[in-house]
Amino acid sequence: MHQVAGDNEFRKRSNGELQLIATKAQAPVLLKQQIADWPMVQAAQRSQLDLEAYLRRFDAGLEMLTFALEKRFDGRIFYNDDFSGMNFEKLTMNLPAFLTAIAKNHQTLYMGSTNIQKYFPGLRDENELEFGISKTDTVANLWLGNQSLIAAHFDFPNNFACNLCGTRVVTLFPPEQVDNLYIGPLDFNPAGPAISLVNPDAPDFDKYPKYQQAIAASIEVVLEPGDVLFIPSMWWHQIRACSDFNLLMNYWWKPTPAWMPSPMQALNLALMTMKALPAEQKQAWQHLFQQFVFEDRNFAHIPHFAQGVLGELDELTARKLRAQILAALNR
Repeated sequence: MHQVAGDNEFRKRSNGELQLIATKAQAPVLLKQQIADWPMVQAAQRSQLDLEAYLRRFDAGLEMLTFALEKRFDGRIFYNDDFSGMNFEKLTMNLPAFLTAIAKNHQTLYMGSTNIQKYFPGLRDENELEFGISKTDTVANLWLGNQSLIAAHFDFPNNFACNLCGTRVVTLFPPEQVDNLYIGPLDFNPAGPAISLVNPDAPDFDKYPKYQQAIAASIEVVLEPGDVLFIPSMWWHQIRACSDFNLLMNYWWKPTPAWMPSPMQALNLALMTMKALPAEQKQAWQHLFQQFVFEDRNFAHIPHFAQGVLGELDELTARKLRAQILAALNR
C-alpha cells in the first residue's frame, strides 16, 4: 500500500491548476488545505456546535435518507450475515433529528449523497471549489455521520472530495484491480454501486487470496479538515470516517456529455444478451467490441457521410440509437 504525500502537498492550487486536474488527471491527487478558508471548515475548526449552527442556516427542513446500524458492526455498512438483506436500517430524518441522534452516539449514522441544492440551498454559494466545470454540469452532495466504513466501490463520474470536519482515510485501487477486490452483486448492494466483499479490517486471504495484490497496488490517503482529494472516474475507493462527527462535501461530474447514458447500461445489456452465449460466440463478440469500441480505430475506408455510429457520436445520433435499442427491448 502506498501513501499519497507529495512535496507540494501544502501549496494551495490555483483555479487553473484545479481545472487541469479535473480534466486531465488520470490518478488520484491530494490537495492539502485547499479549502481551509471555507466558512464551513472554519466553523468546524471552532467547534462542532458552530458547524451545526452553520448547517442549520441553510437547512430546507426536508427529511433525508439515513443509514442506521448497530455499534457491533464497527461502522461497516454491508450485507447481513446470510446476504438476504443489509446490516442497517434505512430511516428518513430531518437535520435537527439527525444531529440529536448523532450526539447520543448509540449507533452508527450515515447520511450520504445528500444533494446540496435540494436540502441545503445557498450553502454552495459560500463554499465553492472553482475548477472550471460549470455548476450546471456538476452535482454537489454532503456526507454526514460518525464512524463508518464504506466498502471499496467505483463511481462513473469524476470526484472532488472536500473534507470539512473529522478525519477520513481513503484507500484507492486502480480500475484494473477489479478482479482482486472480489466484487459483490451488481444489482443488490447497500447503496447502488457494487462493492468489494472483503472485510479490510480482517481480510480472509484463504477466501480472497488475490486481495493481497489489491493491497499492494492500493493508495492510502488521510484527509484532514480543509483537504481535497481528486478521485478519477472508475477508481475503486474505500472510505473510513474516523471521528465522532464527520462532514464531507463532494462534486461529481461525468467525463461524457449530459445526453450520453452511463456505460453501466451497456454492461447490463451485455449481461442480458451475451453472458449465456457459447464460448466461441463470446469470443467473436469480444473481437467486435475490441474493433468498434475499445480501440481507437480509423474508419477512413468508409465515406465520412456514411460512417453513422462509427463516426463522431452526437446527440442526434445517440437519440436514434436509443430509439433502436428501446424498440428492440420492447418487442
